[in-house]
Amino acid sequence: MAIDGLIILDNTGRAIAQSGFHSFPPAYPLLHIDALNVTLASASRLEDVDPVLYVTGLDTPSACCHIRRGELRYLCPVSGDVDPLYAFAFLQTFVDILREYFGHVSAETLRENFDVVYQLFEETLDSGGHPLTTSPNALRDIVLPPSLLHKVLSVAGVSGLATTSSNSHPFASPIPWRKAGVRYNNNEIFFDVIETLDAIVNK
Repeated sequence: MAIDGLIILDNTGRAIAQSGFHSFPPAYPLLHIDALNVTLASASRLEDVDPVLYVTGLDTPSACCHIRRGELRYLCPVSGDVDPLYAFAFLQTFVDILREYFGHVSAETLRENFDVVYQLFEETLDSGGHPLTTSPNALRDIVLPPSLLHKVLSVAGVSGLATTSSNSHPFASPIPWRKAGVRYNNNEIFFDVIETLDAIVNK
């Protein structure tokens, strides 16, 4: 199973960012954006719109899986024999990653940090449409979270100076959810023991 790509729309239905659809013609993502916008415009209530839309117009029929989080809408075109739940799970994971990086996710935030967003596209979804690195701790070793210093150095063309020693060895930790080099002085574990007794008393 593979995902064709990922598209992020603002509240007017215009694309803010999209991953690279390497194996598809340029019109492919536009067909899915238009299909969603037409469906939303013709619906009496937004809640009535099916989360999976059938899209025609190319040689291969496809589907557009979409979710709305805040003011943004996330689209995931899929074609072939793909379970829509697979696409929805990836969409929610990507939204969680954006929240980890930016806190409040809005159209303005994504436009201000478009370089980070496109790096996250490349690291979370490969060219074949398979999810790659989706653990926030592992991603922070590859894609630096946005900061004022990082933006200034990137604009100046010396972004390599913003790399800290913690980011010099991506995937340094064998456990993806734990940072590398974490040490504790004491290894302790505490238990709360609660005893209960069930009994029947006969008078």
